[in-house]
Amino acid sequence: ERGLDDRTIEATTLNNMGKVYSDLGQHEKSLDFYNQALPIQRSAGELGALATTLNNIGAAYRYLGQLEKSLDYFNQALPIVRQTGNQFTEALVLNNNGGIYGAHARPKKALDYYTLALSIRRTIGDRGGEAASLSSIASAHSNMGEHLIALDFHNLALVIRREIHARNGEAGSLMNIGSTYSDLGDQLRQRAQAAAAD
Repeated sequence: ERGLDDRTIEATTLNNMGKVYSDLGQHEKSLDFYNQALPIQRSAGELGALATTLNNIGAAYRYLGQLEKSLDYFNQALPIVRQTGNQFTEALVLNNNGGIYGAHARPKKALDYYTLALSIRRTIGDRGGEAASLSSIASAHSNMGEHLIALDFHNLALVIRREIHARNGEAGSLMNIGSTYSDLGDQLRQRAQAAAAD
């Protein structure tokens, strides 16, 4: 009979295989592996690994456009990861939760989650994560029509990404800034037209 160590290694392998398929964009296939890992992690009481797998399942469902299922798995992951005290993963799950509310056109609710994630990431010194949360917060403000506030957050993210030499992130921030200026211009034109019509 296989021991607990063998089972936890098996679960880790299954989770890793799921991640590989997810990285390849094969999210249905990744779910097969994540769902095989889950019962092993539950029975072994591997809370950290369990929270990670639940988060991974939530992310897979998000990519598949199944937002309610995605939110369900992120909400299962959150109390477990808080039990483990792993703030890095907690911030990741919070940011993911925010993304679902953002996709549901609920930017204020998204902002609550992004702000919690940002606070944790600043506390633990996760600079890359901090920049990601700042970008997410900027997007929420853009979705509320608050483009000037969004620009401030995009610029904060850009500064960090330059400091840590995250070239892809820097390029993303520059694109976001350009897009936000475009949205701001549209908003100002609409206001000018509305004022002229009065």
